Formats: sequence, structure tokens, C-alpha cells
Amino acid sequence: MIQKLKNKKTNEKVAYSIPSDIIDTKELAKRLKVTTKTVRNHKESGTFPFIKFGSSIRYNWEQVYAALSNHQN
Repeated sequence: MIQKLKNKKTNEKVAYSIPSDIIDTKELAKRLKVTTKTVRNHKESGTFPFIKFGSSIRYNWEQVYAALSNHQN
């Protein structure tokens, strides 16, 4: 996935690539077959590890999957 950010110093747009295993709330909900509210609830309770990019929240699919596996045991 290619996204563009503005460089705060120069105000120019810079393209960067996000690894495919870094996903947003909507994609995580889709993969888990739950609502986005459920994903947010698990994030807020500490069940799901997350990464914050500015105001955007992203999840590492492998870490979430591992957290769910550990949580069930």
C-alpha cells in the first residue's frame, strides 16, 4: 500500500510504503469478522497491540493474531 504524507518542514507530499501486514481498523475488523467497534474496544482494553501514526491507528496483523492466541489460552 502506498500512501502520501506531507513533510512538515517543506510542506511537500512524500510517498511511502506500508508493509501489507500493517492494517487499519476496518481491515482488521474484516479479517476477524467483527465490527470496528469491537476492534476499538479490544484496543482500548489492551488486548490488541497497535501503532499510532499521527492521528491514525494501525495494527500489525501478526501481533494481533498472536495476542488473540495468547488471550484464548
